[in-house]
Amino acid sequence: MATTLTDRTTTVDLDARRSEIVAQAEAAGLRLVRFLYCDNDGIIRGKSSGMSGLIDRLESGIGLSVAMQAFTMLDHLASVDGMGPVGEIRLVPDPTTFTVAPYAPHTGTVLVDMQTLDGQPYAADGRAFLKRMI
Repeated sequence: MATTLTDRTTTVDLDARRSEIVAQAEAAGLRLVRFLYCDNDGIIRGKSSGMSGLIDRLESGIGLSVAMQAFTMLDHLASVDGMGPVGEIRLVPDPTTFTVAPYAPHTGTVLVDMQTLDGQPYAADGRAFLKRMI
């Protein structure tokens, strides 16, 4: 995985930031971290990680079925070519977005980028689309 993240104004040492996140999470007494994304209906969805595997998941992300992007706002699975139950993408966290959730005890949150298994941006990732447009 990448070791630095560069946006228009700053460069972030990702390895150092990941270590900072783990230290911050431990100091705050977190039990889990939510890896959040916005789906195609504008609904915030995610997966959670316990503290024991956090450092690894901050680097490699968490697996997600491609079918999750085909769920409607009513949580029905729409029939969409290429978004069936077979296939996986990775929810790779953006460490610059980590925060302790003020609304959920013992919980942190981080926004993710959806990536294919070969590390490329996933075509149905709204966050990647927004980055391209900016």
